[in-house]
Amino acid sequence: GLESSVIRDILRLTRGGDVLSLAGGLPAPESFPVADVALAVADLDPAALQYAPTEGLDEVRSFVAQRLCAAGRDVTEDDVLVTKNAPEVLSAGLVKDADAVEAFMADAR
Repeated sequence: GLESSVIRDILRLTRGGDVLSLAGGLPAPESFPVADVALAVADLDPAALQYAPTEGLDEVRSFVAQRLCAAGRDVTEDDVLVTKNAPEVLSAGLVKDADAVEAFMADAR
């Protein structure tokens, strides 16, 4: 069998329903926002669940390029790379010293 651990012991205790462990990251199932999630995805475009192209969605890249052009930058869609992870791009060596980098932080609400 598996060697015992504190986490495994906590999870075993919560199976009976008598213990609600806040340490184990196990919220009460009745607190899950099931109705809210159902409402949020009711009109979801199935394409939203697919992987995006590695350079980012064309529509997003085009929008970013247009915004940068409006701010005086000479940029095309091909100059724009959209990523979820800035360190991923930096460590890949895609950003050079003279490159301009614009960080967009989105609120998921």
